[in-house]
Amino acid sequence: MGALAAVTAAALAAAVLPATAAVAADGKFASAWGKGGPHFEMPAVKVGANRPVKSKPSKTPSDAAYLPWLRQQRAHAKASASAA
Repeated sequence: MGALAAVTAAALAAAVLPATAAVAADGKFASAWGKGGPHFEMPAVKVGANRPVKSKPSKTPSDAAYLPWLRQQRAHAKASASAA
């Protein structure tokens, strides 16, 4: 077990090394791309709720489409509950 712990510790230490390489000599963080790296801008985001609008069929389904689906969902839920 001691060997496994040593290997795990070495792997974790090796995983941290790239993160420490991104710090410049003066202690400030540097870009992983280097000094002449690309400067990416954050895209504009709409302020407020960013949720899709509900489709019309989900708001007002017709009984011909909704009732058979609802029966199938209830039968599936009942079968799943009895199997568990």
